[in-house]
Amino acid sequence: MHHKQFQAVPNMKMWPESRNPIVEPPEVRKMPGNSPKNRRREIGEVRNAGKLPRMETVMTRSICRRANHNKRNCPKNP
Repeated sequence: MHHKQFQAVPNMKMWPESRNPIVEPPEVRKMPGNSPKNRRREIGEVRNAGKLPRMETVMTRSICRRANHNKRNCPKNP
């Protein structure tokens, strides 16, 4: 449990000055190897035109032809 409570400081001007150096993020390094490239699409070209997202497809079992289950959790599994 925390016994001390911290009081909020209204704005940055009231923050105490620090003598520590300012920490900068590391430089972005180019990874070795060929970088992945995306093909430039034509104007009006739809992305993934013939491919449906997996979340919209209904999974059916081919043996019992019922939806929303597979071989592992089929109610008619012998």
